[in-house]
Amino acid sequence: MVFVDGTSVPADLIVWATGYRVSFPFLDDDLLAVKDNELPLWKRAIHPDLPRLFFVGLMQPVGAVMPLAEAQSVWISELLRGDYAPPSDAVVRKQSARDHAAYQRRFYASARHTMEVDFDHFLWDLSRERRRGAARARLTSRL
Repeated sequence: MVFVDGTSVPADLIVWATGYRVSFPFLDDDLLAVKDNELPLWKRAIHPDLPRLFFVGLMQPVGAVMPLAEAQSVWISELLRGDYAPPSDAVVRKQSARDHAAYQRRFYASARHTMEVDFDHFLWDLSRERRRGAARARLTSRL
């Protein structure tokens, strides 16, 4: 990681607490631009254009964020180990857009609520996707 003053350090992980303002000043805007506090992510963790950059806990649940961040972490570790295979890029984009639109309809329209999720539905949906991805990974490993 290279800082504005020109110094650098090796980094495997960056933890960035944004509060209700979604911004990533350490990422170039050409890589990831956030407009009007909107950052549609697949399962609130993966940007379709940057599938190896992970956002954990970047959500505002109706309920506690820690269990959701833990579920995301387990899912991402399965992906990195090869125990989970994502669907096609087209499916990821379709699901991401569908989920984002559903949450926009469900929650109050404000910059503060762009990351809002329903606790129970989020866990159920991620669990279902993890099972599907595990089946895809098993199928791929047999080929």
